Amino acid sequence: MKTDLNPKSVFRTALALAIALGFGSRLAYAQDAAAPEAESAEEYAPLPAIGSPGSDLDFQTYRLSYMQGDRVIALLKALGYATVEFAAAEGESVEETVYTVLQEVDGYPLIIKFVDANKTSLMAPAIDGGGGEASGLGGTYLHQQTSGAPEQRLFIVYEKAHPEQMHALMQLLRNDIDVPARQVVIEALVVEVDTDKLDELGVNYAVQQKNFSLSFNADKSVLPFVGQFDDVLEDWEEPLGVGFSAGLRALTETVHAEILSNPSVLVLNGRQARIQVGQQVPTSSAVATNNHVRSSVKYLQTGIVLNIRPRISEDGSEVTMQIETIVSSVNPAKSEHESDSGVLLAPVVDNRQVQTFVRVADNTPFIVGGLIANDKSNSNSGVPFLSKIPYLGNLFKRSSKKDDKREVIVVLTPHVIDTGEKSFSYVIPKDSKTFDSFDHILFRNAYRIRDDDVFDLTFATQSNYFKSILGELKTFHDEHSELSEKEPVFGYLHDKVPGEDVIVRRMIWEIVHKAKYHHHIADDHILVFEANEGAQFGNKFKTLLLSNIMRDLQSGDANALVLDYADHKAKTAGPFEHPRALISRTRITNPANYVEQISALNSDDLERNTVLLSNAVAPPGVRGATTLEVLKGVLVLKRILALNHSMPVTIQEFRVGRQIIFPTEQELRDKYHILDYDVARFFYQVINYYPEFERAFNSDSDAILERIKEISDATPPQ
Repeated sequence: MKTDLNPKSVFRTALALAIALGFGSRLAYAQDAAAPEAESAEEYAPLPAIGSPGSDLDFQTYRLSYMQGDRVIALLKALGYATVEFAAAEGESVEETVYTVLQEVDGYPLIIKFVDANKTSLMAPAIDGGGGEASGLGGTYLHQQTSGAPEQRLFIVYEKAHPEQMHALMQLLRNDIDVPARQVVIEALVVEVDTDKLDELGVNYAVQQKNFSLSFNADKSVLPFVGQFDDVLEDWEEPLGVGFSAGLRALTETVHAEILSNPSVLVLNGRQARIQVGQQVPTSSAVATNNHVRSSVKYLQTGIVLNIRPRISEDGSEVTMQIETIVSSVNPAKSEHESDSGVLLAPVVDNRQVQTFVRVADNTPFIVGGLIANDKSNSNSGVPFLSKIPYLGNLFKRSSKKDDKREVIVVLTPHVIDTGEKSFSYVIPKDSKTFDSFDHILFRNAYRIRDDDVFDLTFATQSNYFKSILGELKTFHDEHSELSEKEPVFGYLHDKVPGEDVIVRRMIWEIVHKAKYHHHIADDHILVFEANEGAQFGNKFKTLLLSNIMRDLQSGDANALVLDYADHKAKTAGPFEHPRALISRTRITNPANYVEQISALNSDDLERNTVLLSNAVAPPGVRGATTLEVLKGVLVLKRILALNHSMPVTIQEFRVGRQIIFPTEQELRDKYHILDYDVARFFYQVINYYPEFERAFNSDSDAILERIKEISDATPPQ
């Protein structure tokens, strides 16, 4: 807002404020030579301090969060706001700076940029005569003056009579100018497809005599054609009794693909991200003079380099990326350390590089291919003399051709981060659902564990009972230093928790339930094998659909289905028999009665292999899920455990940010799911997870004490 204040007064106010704020050790100020002489002493009387009761002006400091101060000043100046800027000049010493105001101002609000500190980085060159950056071992030169002032601030002066000036400016800064840039998570998968193709074609021969043998690459893997060729070997002194075998060999070999790297990076919109994985290869160089030879070592960077600069579209649905992919490696076959004259040579580096601009939809993988390295070699071998006979010699030759082809495929997937997503953590970004990769075409679904997925187990791990066991275990560990640290019981001294597998399976089930992943399993795709021992012929079991059995419950007084697998498990003759259930029906009156009955059914079976299903009563403590929904979630849980077989079912591995592979929705819909012993046990543990965890916790704790006693009895302390 423009005012009719005296411009000369405004200018003096800005200068006085700058001096008071300490902009440099000195502030060059020259009065306007063209200014008219004062008509009265009151015209140049000292002005009241800004912000004091007697002043018409007040001030406020705004700390910029994202934008740089000079860019904000330039934008505000273009919008018509009055600004104060300074020109810096060297003072009496290199440690002193003189600032001069560049222009006069004639309105309010008045925006003054705080001058930032001279030295903000240890790696920046010194301005006070220091040596700048020293060697890595010697450290860096620290600037003589270290400022403790905050960076990037604006000082805003406004009229008390017009507070709307400040309000409008602050709204403009907060909502439109000083706003954060959007961010992109870029996941990269670098795969090397290594095809070692070896083509061999030829005939292998072997000659055996009583006291002599001659073979030409007789390979046990070759199927021989055995026969007598005495007339061919008539030159031998004892031709009789000589065996001759021949084999035709045709071979093609193919090797696997290898994941070279799987990095991810979080980068601001429009900024460059660089991912580099590899090694530095030393190279020597020598410079000869009349007096001596000076040698030096330089390092060549080899490996995988990904340079990426993303740009997000206005609606966030697409990402334009500038991509540079470099894959380099030393070729040992072509590298020589010295030439014939003794001159040191640098290694030969194979380099594959792709640069491109692409635009892809958010969460869509993009493949960079064609980074191919190809090594070919040919070799021929044959029986001496015989292989050189024209035409006939081809029968005694063998040729091989080796083609090593290595192609590096880079898969990049951008994920646009919603800055308004409150659950997104800038400290632990992996705790966001944005990092899940569901509904992708090229890869399996994946889910990253979040903070609210992990149960608080301090009530158990910090109990006096468990602490006393750990104390006894630590004393035992210290007294038996000869025992290997791989002894399983010592794992409890670190991050292992008794009974943790029970609680981890329940936490995974919670994730499945929250994601509604159990809905992908159809009712008519769940199979039950019913025991049928009385059958005289054929299978001793019947294959039933669970949906049909549950449908029959609607017609009678019984509203619950009992599937008892414990009986058959105790009688099974081997591991390859189908898990068979004894099927019966019962009645449940309320949720408490459900817990009572399923607990009674499994009370005598420590494996908990009996399932209780009901459409009428939902069990308590499972987020309102029905028994069938709990069962479907357990089927998904079992599949997740199979897909993540390398992940131990422990609290240590079930941590925030850990990625869990999920089955695809199509796989769950199409697959027929079988109820077995594990499903029955997991089902019971999910329903009764707290009592089961307590039981497993106590059982594992007792096992610790038993193992200590067992080892102590067998191994006396050192």
